Amino acid sequence: MKIAILGSRGIPAVIGGFETFSEEVGTRLAARGHEITVYCESTLYPKPRKKEYRGVRLVYIPAAKSKSFEALSYDFLCIFHSLFHKYDLLYMLADNTAVLLTLAKIFGKKIVINTDGVEWLRSKWPWYGKLFIKFNEWMATKLTHHLIVDSREMGTYYEKRYARKTTYITNGAERIESKNPEKVEALGLKPGRYCTVICRLEPENNIETIIKEFKKTDDDVRLTIASPHEAHFQYILAKS
Repeated sequence: MKIAILGSRGIPAVIGGFETFSEEVGTRLAARGHEITVYCESTLYPKPRKKEYRGVRLVYIPAAKSKSFEALSYDFLCIFHSLFHKYDLLYMLADNTAVLLTLAKIFGKKIVINTDGVEWLRSKWPWYGKLFIKFNEWMATKLTHHLIVDSREMGTYYEKRYARKTTYITNGAERIESKNPEKVEALGLKPGRYCTVICRLEPENNIETIIKEFKKTDDDVRLTIASPHEAHFQYILAKS
């Protein structure tokens, strides 16, 4: 099966969850014999660029140098490029620009969208941005053959709001053993005696609630919070 994965900024993953998703799912499907293509934002990958990564074909697409139109322009060019290739399936990550898939629908492409939470509720968006994202959420329910959710609550949300059935596929992670435990110990932590939350420091991720509830526990462990910020990680120790 020929599958194109769109909506991530590329692999090998250098930022974000959907990039890790693209790498993990793409390479695993390729190992099973499928022909997988992942679209990559060219500005993130300096030349010389790889044409293939672990059996996955890579296609590099530019994006507008504008914070407001970067994602929109990038997704549009990725979708437009995909129209001229015989993919059996377009797998779109997030529905923030779902309206752009209208053209793919007209061309008879089979579309699957993997949702990413209720994005229009995030406080970072101005009113017009929320309106646009909310419209795209609705469009996603109309354009896609299958709507994927990674939490059961999101499935309930789409069913109640749009009377739309979804497919629940949870995300996972592989256990990684540290090769340099001394870096953890330098932070005052002991291997196996701390919990970690990795996310952006945004109100919607409820960091304050996590810290508050963690402080109520009796476990003799520490809580660490890691947030990517300008290619660095900030570590906050919430409990000693």
